[in-house]
This record gives sequence, C-alpha cells and structure tokens, in this order.
Amino acid sequence: MYRGLRRGRAIPERYIPAPEQRMDLYRRIARVRTQEEGDDITDELIDRYGDPPVGVANLIDIALLRARAAALGITELVQKEGSLRFSLPQPDFAKVAAVCGLESTRAASSFRRRQALSVPAAEKKGTTC
Repeated sequence: MYRGLRRGRAIPERYIPAPEQRMDLYRRIARVRTQEEGDDITDELIDRYGDPPVGVANLIDIALLRARAAALGITELVQKEGSLRFSLPQPDFAKVAAVCGLESTRAASSFRRRQALSVPAAEKKGTTC
C-alpha cells in the first residue's frame, strides 16, 4: 500500500490540465477513508485520464494511512529524516503496531517525550509505514 511520504505527492498539470479539476481531486483524495474509496477514485482516474502517475497514487496512500492512524487514535503523523513520528494522547504500542504492521513496535521504535513515537519509515512497496 505505502509508497513513501517523501516521494512525489502531487497531481501533475500534464495529467489533469484544468486547475479546478486538480483542486477538486485534491479535495476528494483528502476525504478518502477506506481502500474501497481509494480504489474508486483510482478507477475513475484511469477511465478519464489514463493510469495515474506515482504522485497521485502516493496521495491516495497517504490519505489512507492518515485515516487508519486517526481511526486508531493517532493524532499526528509526520515524516522526518527517514522516520515517521506518531503522536498519541494515550500511548498504546498495539495501536502503533497495527498501523505499521510491526510485530514488535518497541523493538523498532523509540518513545519520546510528549507521547510521540518515531518508527523507521519503510520505503518498500507492500509495507504499511
């Protein structure tokens, strides 16, 4: 699912030339909460414009990751220097492991003050975080 927060994440003008249509798509992607919604947008884009560029797929992946994190109570998700920082009102390592697909979050992360957790950002296709 995840292709990387740091990689391209934009809708190129060459893919959707009309600015109002690009802005509408940004808004629609921001509202994506389920894989089905993401797939529906992708199918629509393929029908209208052809295969979406990587940046568009990344936007959908990021929206899904943020929705999944929010559903688990993670209030902030930020990538910085090869790691993802999660902010949790009540630290729950099981929730972070669920988002990241990690077997042992404690072994792969570092807990910091203010209830933020950083984990290495995966850059391989097929990983969640």
